[in-house]
Amino acid sequence: MQWQPILRSLRTALLETGVEFISEELVRVKEPLIITGYSSRNHECVNALIKLATTVKGLRLLDTGGCDMCFPANHPGWLGMRFGADPAIETTDLIPIVDYDVPWIPTRCRPQKSARIFRVDIDPLKQLMPLFYVPAVQKCTAYSCTAINQVKSYIKSSPELTDVVSSNTFADRWSLLQKHSEKIASLDAQCVSGPNNTISAAYLCKKLKYLAPEDTFWVVEAATNTFAVADQIRATRLGQWINCGGGGLGWSSGVALGVKLAVDAIADAVGVKKRKIVVQIVGDGTFHFSVPSSVYWILGRYDIPILTIVLNNKGGILSLEKRDLFALCT
Repeated sequence: MQWQPILRSLRTALLETGVEFISEELVRVKEPLIITGYSSRNHECVNALIKLATTVKGLRLLDTGGCDMCFPANHPGWLGMRFGADPAIETTDLIPIVDYDVPWIPTRCRPQKSARIFRVDIDPLKQLMPLFYVPAVQKCTAYSCTAINQVKSYIKSSPELTDVVSSNTFADRWSLLQKHSEKIASLDAQCVSGPNNTISAAYLCKKLKYLAPEDTFWVVEAATNTFAVADQIRATRLGQWINCGGGGLGWSSGVALGVKLAVDAIADAVGVKKRKIVVQIVGDGTFHFSVPSSVYWILGRYDIPILTIVLNNKGGILSLEKRDLFALCT
C-alpha cells in the first residue's frame, strides 16, 4: 500500500476523488493528527486549518515551526511546536502530512504500523531531496490551503459526513480537547528560576510574552532551546512567529532587521504612527554566526530598533546531545 501512484490533481487543487478520499478517512478514524511545517507560507492556510479542526472535532495539529506559525496556540487542537518526535505520533491512527518533509525521525519516534498516512504537498515526492521517502498510502499534489478548504467544504456539504461529525462521539472528542488548559498550566509550571536563581529560557520567555505587546513579531533561532521558547511564546497571530525552514545558522539577525523594516514600511503605507516591536531570540552560537558587528552597525546607523535576546545554550550540552543523536542514527 505504500507504493500507490500519486493522486493526480489540477496542480493547485485536488480532484473530486482525492477530496472524497481524504474527507472520509479524516472522519472515520479515532485519533487523526495533522503534521505541518511550511503551510503558513500562505497565511490563509492558518485560517483554513482552524476551520477544519473546528469542523472535525478532536482533530489535533502538530506544528513543527518550519517557517511561520502554522496553527495558533489558543486552539484546543494545538499540540505545541515539536519536530522529530512527539507522543501523539505514536498513538494516532491517521496522519495527513501537509507541506512538510521530515514529520518524524524514525530512531526517536514512529507511527504504529496500522496508522494510515497520506501527504498533501505541491511536491509530495520531494524530487530534489535524494533518498526522501515517507510511507504513505496516498500522495496528493495540491496547494495545501486549497486542498484543506476543499476537504472542509466537502465534509460540510455531505449529509452523511455531517451527521457523523455532529454525533455524540465527536462532541466527546471536543470535550477531551478542552484539556488544552491543563497543557497550558503544565507549561506555565516549567517557568521557574534555575539553580542559584539562574534564569531559564522558559522563565525568561514567559516574562517576555507577558511584557511584550500582543502584536509583537518573534524571530526565533534558539537552536536547542527552541521548544522552551515556543512553549512560552505561544504565537496566535498570522506571521507572528518567524523561523527559517532551511539549513544554515546565523540567519535571524538579518531577518529581524528586515522584518522591522517591513512592518514599519507597512505602517507608513497605511498611515499608522504606532510601530510594532520585533524581538529576536537567538542562541549564543548562532548569534556569532550572524555577523553581529555588521548587523548592529546597520541598526545603529539607520536607527532601526529591535530587541535581541541571546540565550546561553551551553555548547557542551549541545555536543553531547548531537553525539547521542548521531549514535542512534548510525
